[in-house]
Amino acid sequence: FPVTIPVADITPRPLNVSITANDKTYDATNTAQVQFHDDRIAGDVFNFNYLSATFNNKNAGNNKTVTANGISIHNNDASNYQIINNVLTTQANIAKKDLTITANDVVKTDNTPYTGNSGVTYSGFVGGENTNNLQGSLKYGGNAIGQTSSGTYTIQLSGFSSSNYDIRYVNGQLLIPPTTPIIIPTGVLPFQILRLIVTGK
Repeated sequence: FPVTIPVADITPRPLNVSITANDKTYDATNTAQVQFHDDRIAGDVFNFNYLSATFNNKNAGNNKTVTANGISIHNNDASNYQIINNVLTTQANIAKKDLTITANDVVKTDNTPYTGNSGVTYSGFVGGENTNNLQGSLKYGGNAIGQTSSGTYTIQLSGFSSSNYDIRYVNGQLLIPPTTPIIIPTGVLPFQILRLIVTGK
């Protein structure tokens, strides 16, 4: 008698997937790093791929939406599963980037009042950004402003704000050296005057 062998299908198991995303510090991009979590059967092995993982924008902030697109699985037991959704979202934070603005030290030897604008050094900009990516304008202050008398004074900075940078200002110093009058004796020749000015002797 002919024997009929039953035939049956094994359909792929629906795979529930979720993601979490790493917090990061502002880097002028919206790129994100994500991890995948799923309900696979214990012992099954496969890996995840995805086309992109991005924050909703590049700016610093808390509880920002992160989206992973084009999610797929491959290797080993991947063919036994069907991903339910290949686009997933979660939330993560982008912290402000530290930005240090340091006032240049200045030695001033003329008799005009110090008015600032003696230059600064920036440390911390990312992604090719600069002061055009800050709000406000740099202002000079401290007890150095207006000084003409000899002494050491503090140059203070202020004026900038930013939603993406945590700004820290570092003071500079203004040094105005004492001026000692040069007494030229009677009968001293011109070249001797020059030597006196240069060497004090």
